[in-house]
Amino acid sequence: MAITMGKKNAARPSNPPADQQDSSPKDAKEWYGAGHSRFEQDDFEGALAAYEKALALDPQNADTWNGIGNIRARNNDLEGAIAAYEQAITFKPDDARARNNIGTVRAQQDRLEDAMAAYEQALAIDPRYAPAWYNIGIARSDQNDLEGAIDAYEQALAINPKDAHTWYNLGVVRGEKKDYEGAKTAFEQSVIIDANFASGWSNLGFSLNKLKDYEGAKAAYDKVISIEPENADAWYGIGNMYFDQENFEDAAVAFERALEINPKYAAAWYNLGNTRAKLKYFEDAIEAYEQALAIDPKLAGAWTGLGNVKMESKDIVAAAMAFEKALAIDLKSFNAWKGLGGARLQQKNLQSAISAIVAYKQAIGIDPTDACTWNNLGVALSVEKDFEGAIAAFEQALAIDPAHDRALKGFEYARRKQEGLECYSNAENEK
Repeated sequence: MAITMGKKNAARPSNPPADQQDSSPKDAKEWYGAGHSRFEQDDFEGALAAYEKALALDPQNADTWNGIGNIRARNNDLEGAIAAYEQAITFKPDDARARNNIGTVRAQQDRLEDAMAAYEQALAIDPRYAPAWYNIGIARSDQNDLEGAIDAYEQALAINPKDAHTWYNLGVVRGEKKDYEGAKTAFEQSVIIDANFASGWSNLGFSLNKLKDYEGAKAAYDKVISIEPENADAWYGIGNMYFDQENFEDAAVAFERALEINPKYAAAWYNLGNTRAKLKYFEDAIEAYEQALAIDPKLAGAWTGLGNVKMESKDIVAAAMAFEKALAIDLKSFNAWKGLGGARLQQKNLQSAISAIVAYKQAIGIDPTDACTWNNLGVALSVEKDFEGAIAAFEQALAIDPAHDRALKGFEYARRKQEGLECYSNAENEK
């Protein structure tokens, strides 16, 4: 199943606060205030015009240069934004805000080392500047330093515990570490602060689902839908929740609803394919997997799912091709190696059993705890008349699952064959 947590919020610049202004600005301070108000209302064109009025009256105002930089960054004029922030630093060398804002632009340019340096410069000026700690958390997460990201977010929250987005990002990182209890706590804090934070509710649902609190998860997803009725991620989460409870009919309905909202949702198509396969609607499952792959041809799990359904449909050649596609994307896919072993074994040509043995051994190298794979390896080794190896494989299967009936039968068969070979060998030696 493709079950993913929502993305963290991106690095964000900061504007200095402004006093409330009347509708007729008279000086640079009031023009700056008007620009700030328009920026907060997403009127970026109006904000820029007001900031330019402010600069005409006071060209050395660092706050105004910061505001202009933020608008340029919004307009994807990243070098222009850097130039504005540098002007702010020229006129106010101890401006932590401008250095933080330079960091956010460098992060947009995927220059993470430069971004980190800028954030650290901001903190050298003001160690309690929470936005810089927040952005360091994002940069460390992007560098896969999850512990460092958690530390940075916690530093930000020690300074400003009322920031919903910092709690949210902390929850995302804890979820990436599979600390779902910690993630739940963080997402709960995010929605306590902002009751209409749809992403916070959605990821709270994800965490509760992972903790098998299905009633709580459903309530969280329902809250998302009450805020944003056309939120495809919430319906996707509901589908995953029902799937985990093996309620495949309702899971299919939820995934289909997600796809009505967003027909390009590759993960929803993939999980709909998994759900239809569980319901044994194999042709419909194939359609869903193919839709997923048309959107995202690199979705290895969808290739594996397609291979499994092709196996059920007895289209063994197509199944093998699908498993090979999955492995071309992800060589560490246990399910794809296991599926390829099954497809090769059923092709029943001169090299098929040998190819199956190779595939099963690859799968076991990834996960040696699956009894079925050890059993299948035993079967393939038996086909190759390597009964000693088959006996060892069946023994491994039975050590994992003593009640594995096929492994027990395979073990008895291989042992009889091995004993027969030994008897034949002894008889030959006596001649």
